Amino acid sequence: MTTTESALTETSWTKKQVAAYLQICERSVDNHVESGELPAPKRLGRSTRWHPQTVRDSVAAGDRPVTHTAKRPKRKVHQRVR
Repeated sequence: MTTTESALTETSWTKKQVAAYLQICERSVDNHVESGELPAPKRLGRSTRWHPQTVRDSVAAGDRPVTHTAKRPKRKVHQRVR
């Protein structure tokens, strides 16, 4: 690992760390990045990293993802036809 890579990984968050900070699951982090509610991560080789202040600024600006508030649509129950 080069000095630049080690400096970046020491000062950046993984998806797991972002999820823990926001108290959401890792898949939700992906969903919120795709919808634009979270900033896109920076790529470092095969890994993705977020700058902690960018995530904090997103939360402070009110862009924090809303979790588990959307209700699932009710399933239609089909009655048997006799």
